[in-house]
Amino acid sequence: MFVNGEKKEKRQSCNTRAEIGDFRRGIKAISVLVSFALVVVVLLSAVERSTSAPHKAHSFQHFHGPVEGEGVEVVWKDKHGHEHVDYKAHPKYKFSYGVEDHHTKDFHGQKEHRDGKDVAGEYTVHEPGGNVRTVKYHADHHGGFHAIVHNSGGNDHSGGTYAGHGHS
Repeated sequence: MFVNGEKKEKRQSCNTRAEIGDFRRGIKAISVLVSFALVVVVLLSAVERSTSAPHKAHSFQHFHGPVEGEGVEVVWKDKHGHEHVDYKAHPKYKFSYGVEDHHTKDFHGQKEHRDGKDVAGEYTVHEPGGNVRTVKYHADHHGGFHAIVHNSGGNDHSGGTYAGHGHS
């Protein structure tokens, strides 16, 4: 619009409460859309970073037990070509345990020793019919697993009885 030869800009103004309400709702809608767009951008950038960043996986275990010698670093790649590092040590241990429960007639035990890939041991079970089963085993990297089963003491095949918890 021109007044006295000068160009004047015409301002639009809200004259009614309805127009003011419409204006505020429009601003609020724009604000919600901008906030939503910002959240989408942040989420997409996080996904993009997680899929394109080089995977540097690190795993380390402190051995507080049945091992011997220094830990050895083992490097391997998964099916996606990502490199992983882990550590292992030479396993070496001996253990044994036994149960002698005269109330339940439960008698069994085991002992085992390991040095690297070689394992040997035995376990014993007193069966309800009177038989004592002893299994001696050994395993190594070359020959695999071998077990010898020995039964002694006979077996009346009755299956025995158990009246646990004081019931007959």
